[in-house]
Amino acid sequence: AVLVLVAALLFALRQILSRKLSGTDKTITTVAYTALAASALLTFPLPFVWRTPELGFEIILLVSMTILAGVAEIMVIKSLELAQAVVLAPVHYSLLIWATFYGWMVFDQLPDFWTWTGAAIIVGTGVYTLHRERLIMKRKNALP
Repeated sequence: AVLVLVAALLFALRQILSRKLSGTDKTITTVAYTALAASALLTFPLPFVWRTPELGFEIILLVSMTILAGVAEIMVIKSLELAQAVVLAPVHYSLLIWATFYGWMVFDQLPDFWTWTGAAIIVGTGVYTLHRERLIMKRKNALP
């Protein structure tokens, strides 16, 4: 449970820092900072879990994952430059759907009642916040 909280905290911190850096740095610079930070953090457990990948299929998977993750990171950083986090939050909630899907497909594991309840609360607050922000924008645009 602690690992999940740390991951959520680091994800939120990355979102905030990416948004702040978007005002001063180029997208590729922010992506480089993110990659360096992730590399530094993930170096510590490396000696305990490292296994040399087999040539062929595993190398192709690693290269493909690297390219796709890089493109995805560029898109996330660019979206944080162009839109406010409150607008992007509902899109991030799709991660819950994908995590559930892959947890089921890969690990044959489905969330329990409390996980579904927590996800519903998170998604509900995000949708409410988005709705509230849209109402505020409409009021601002309606004023002379």
